[in-house]
Amino acid sequence: MNANKRAESVLQDVLTTSARDLLRYLEYRLGPDDAPDALSDVLLTAWRRAEDLPDHGHDARLWLFGIARNTVLNARRSSRRRSKLSLHLRR
Repeated sequence: MNANKRAESVLQDVLTTSARDLLRYLEYRLGPDDAPDALSDVLLTAWRRAEDLPDHGHDARLWLFGIARNTVLNARRSSRRRSKLSLHLRR
């Protein structure tokens, strides 16, 4: 099995078992309105970086949650920037 096929297979397996937990994590961190979009970002990033995915299920799951954490941090930074811009424009 070539590297791309292996990565796709491992990614599919880990997403099947982790998607609900990822969504719950994102809902807890970002709220239920923003979590589905954040999950889409996580999945897209994971798909783009599938070649970096660890071979083992547990390590792959941790890798996905690392991507989710970075997605949360990016969303919070964006929210702060929008708030600052909004405040600036109101003045």
